[in-house]
Amino acid sequence: LGASPGDMARLPAAWLNIAPYRELGRNAAEYLEEQFGTPALYDAPIGVQPTLRWLRQLVEMLNDVGARANGPVITMPPLTAFSLDGMSAPSGVPWFARTADMESFSSKNAFVFGDATHTVGMVKFLHDELGMEIAGAGTYLAHEADWVREQLAGYLPAAGSSQLAAGSNPSSNPLPTADCLLVTDRFQEVATRIADLQPNLVCGTQMERHSCRKLDIPCMVVAPPTHIENHLLGYRPMLGFDGADVIADEVYTTATLGLEKHLIDLFGDAGLEYEGDGGQEMGDGNTLVSEEPQAATAA
Repeated sequence: LGASPGDMARLPAAWLNIAPYRELGRNAAEYLEEQFGTPALYDAPIGVQPTLRWLRQLVEMLNDVGARANGPVITMPPLTAFSLDGMSAPSGVPWFARTADMESFSSKNAFVFGDATHTVGMVKFLHDELGMEIAGAGTYLAHEADWVREQLAGYLPAAGSSQLAAGSNPSSNPLPTADCLLVTDRFQEVATRIADLQPNLVCGTQMERHSCRKLDIPCMVVAPPTHIENHLLGYRPMLGFDGADVIADEVYTTATLGLEKHLIDLFGDAGLEYEGDGGQEMGDGNTLVSEEPQAATAA
């Protein structure tokens, strides 16, 4: 962005600091607030509703500082201003979550594991905005475990109980117990928990992706450690309205849809060809041998 080390001397002049990740920049923001009185916005806008709350809080905090500096009052722009064409809704998730395909997700459950920020954000997004059930969650950051438990109070199933049903009110559920939130930095323990729960979708790190390949469970990488293949060339944010669309797309293309499974059960593979097969497999499991004549070989 064109900044240089010399610009660090201007940090106290900021009206507001933004530190959405607990794992990165939070200590610096807290130091600047303590030393220079610069307020900071610490929430992570993961999902549509959290982004709306984040924007309203940003406007409120800027106006508080601006009032002391005799600055102009900032107002929240219309939501269409956040869309690409300036006329549409800023995110397609609210509509997308009500389509026939996404309604089938209400009977599916997910397990989420990663750092503190992404674990909390993904659990709330999957449950609150996509209507999925939560089979369990965990983090490898032991020093953030208490914060994660506090944030996911009511989202996680109590120890020994079934997952939280989609559409239920998290505030009416008891606080999760220590056994409910998996806190470990050993990927083998995470793999064991996934194998026990057998969720329909796992959101985790690259290590969970490896484990889920062996378990034949769909997995999307949402937290570090990651692999180069998780960082595509295109613009794929995780925060804000665009980030909500990206996450929803990833969930949709990673998990197996109920209708998709039903069609596979009903029609088999629909005569699709697979590499290494001598022909096409029919819906009854029999092999359809290709009727094309073999190419003549030269004498």
